[in-house]
Amino acid sequence: MKILDRYIAREVIGAWLIGIGWFASIWYALFVLNNITRLATRASMTPAQIVELMLLEVPRSISITVPMALLYGTLMAFARFSHDGEVSAMLTSGVSFYRLMPPVIALGAVGFLTMMALNETVVPATQRRSRDLIARIEGNRVLQEKRWLLLREPADLRLPHERIVTAQGYLRRSDTLIRPQIITFNAGKMKESIEAETARPLKGKQEDWWVFTNVRLYRFLQGGTIQSNAKVHAMSIGKTPLQMRVVARSKSPDEMTWRELRDYLHMMRNTPGIPPRQINELAVQLNDKLALPMSCLVLCLIGPPLALRRQRTTSSVGLGISFLLIVGYFFIWNMTTLFGKTGGLHPVIASWTADVVCGITGVILIWRAGR
Repeated sequence: MKILDRYIAREVIGAWLIGIGWFASIWYALFVLNNITRLATRASMTPAQIVELMLLEVPRSISITVPMALLYGTLMAFARFSHDGEVSAMLTSGVSFYRLMPPVIALGAVGFLTMMALNETVVPATQRRSRDLIARIEGNRVLQEKRWLLLREPADLRLPHERIVTAQGYLRRSDTLIRPQIITFNAGKMKESIEAETARPLKGKQEDWWVFTNVRLYRFLQGGTIQSNAKVHAMSIGKTPLQMRVVARSKSPDEMTWRELRDYLHMMRNTPGIPPRQINELAVQLNDKLALPMSCLVLCLIGPPLALRRQRTTSSVGLGISFLLIVGYFFIWNMTTLFGKTGGLHPVIASWTADVVCGITGVILIWRAGR
């Protein structure tokens, strides 16, 4: 890395870290503290629980504000260069504006990798622990969600006789599965699906045997589907009640890594009876896990050329401009992902439109600044 690259990178990193402090504080005050306050008003919380919950939300707050802070950092660094006449000196000495962009793009890649690392390691673990803490605070002993919970992930759908167990919820006190479903695969093809209203442990048998009530059995053959019904049906699902209490604390998409969500989406697509909207929501959330970190790369393109147009950019003005640009980005992202989740847009288009729009805007601004 040349001296010029190191100089630009050092200035941007300094402003970037300041931006993380600014935006993380704003995000934390507006959303995190507000949610904790509402929780404290409806449930009894100890000071230790409040502190723990506040600390658990820090990684997610930092991850969300990384692209915002990077935009602020590039804007403020190049505004200072322009104000001090350094950009003019560089251009006069024969250094083109395009030559100033490589270290900025490199930092955008660092921001992308930072967000991916946080979202794949720290954030899922802290979000899951935060949810469990909130459940304990509220005295919640019933895990019943509107979404389907993955109770057993397949090791590989290409393996013969692979089985997947899902349910809509789990009642811990009575060890009851709510609307369970067992799907059997053979050589990667769905062969059998068992659906029931409830399932409870079968007494007198091994601990992993369960009794299913109001059962519908589907067998998928080459000539068509054969359906049969039964009031009760007993079988082993490979999970004891104790194991089920642990496994039924299923992850939400925010608590999953990209790979876990991809496998979960694959399973849901191969499960009959799942509403298309639920599939669309998961597909959009899967793409968002890459599209949102990629915003670091596209937003950092806007800051440098925009800063040259405002030679009197103070920190407060830079913060305001960054905030407006971020609001515009998330407005586009919220609108397109809403259409994506309802089926109006393809999930890929829904998640990546904001990045594409901001990326094109940044390229145009850079081109005009370099003329």
